[in-house]
Amino acid sequence: MFGSGFGGGFGGGFGGGYGRRRGRGFGRSGWGDTPEFRGRDDIDPRSIAIMAQSNNWAIYDALPTMSDGSPIDIAGGPFAPGKWAAYPPIVAGIAGRWGFLAFTVSAQTRGGNMQAYAVTLMTMPGPLPYVHIYPETWRATATSVMHEVNLEYGEFNDRYAVFSKNPETVYSVLSPRTMQQLLELPPLDEIWTAGPNLCLARIDQHNIETLDTHLRILTHAAGDMPSSAWEPRNH
Repeated sequence: MFGSGFGGGFGGGFGGGYGRRRGRGFGRSGWGDTPEFRGRDDIDPRSIAIMAQSNNWAIYDALPTMSDGSPIDIAGGPFAPGKWAAYPPIVAGIAGRWGFLAFTVSAQTRGGNMQAYAVTLMTMPGPLPYVHIYPETWRATATSVMHEVNLEYGEFNDRYAVFSKNPETVYSVLSPRTMQQLLELPPLDEIWTAGPNLCLARIDQHNIETLDTHLRILTHAAGDMPSSAWEPRNH
């Protein structure tokens, strides 16, 4: 996995990280690092490539492979297997503690049309349980492969449709703090897990504003996530 640092990252590794501020650790074995980077307020807003250059992040023309040589697969959430393709610039770096990738995806929608999505993912040390969350306003057009669950968080239930095995699974991936963070933003993003990856997608080509927002959500989510979220379970 690339999430534990450059040495444990994509095949061959990727470019330098950026400064970070040490914060409290939230959750058992979690990491509370808050990233410090040049974001949307002080960078030329044209492209995430500009943001990458300003933060010494790596830029690829194609998706790198995982450290074991396997391809990165983000099927789930809005993307059916084999119905999506990433195109450059593909940005790789470290946010807080974990590695991330950001890129634009061209994907076939449920209606058969092609749509651009801004995708940012952060990778944990092991596979995560499946969770899929999208805004309630999308319910007429979005579907999920898992049954819906109700959380003990009424305001979040009102704003987002949540799909997983059970509420405990959702809380192991998204903490109440991360859910509150999502409530403070416009409901623009779809969230799901794909193997070890926690993924965010927004309908649009990727840009600095979206990457800035996604990195802040993902680092909080990863910082609050207990190691039990990805550790093997004994049944």
